[in-house]
Amino acid sequence: MPAFLKAQAQHPKVRFIYANQGETAITIRAFLTQQNLSLKNVILDPDRSWMTRFHASGIPTTLFFDADGKLVSSQVGELSDAALKDQLTRLERAP
Repeated sequence: MPAFLKAQAQHPKVRFIYANQGETAITIRAFLTQQNLSLKNVILDPDRSWMTRFHASGIPTTLFFDADGKLVSSQVGELSDAALKDQLTRLERAP
């Protein structure tokens, strides 16, 4: 999560949305506070419908959408800083 927080600050043109799978708002707030994370756009997905909708086979899954909302890439598992930076650079350069 710290890598995403850093990337969120470095890539203001990219909108980050964090979908929590199955936990309550209280649990999420407590975790973010405990970890000192100031993430924007944290949403609840209590029934894990995003996993089904986007055919995610595990958690965490990172989804990358273009400016038109089309899914262009996904990554299951932890994402390295370099891979995240590469994906974000591609999104920012896309027309």
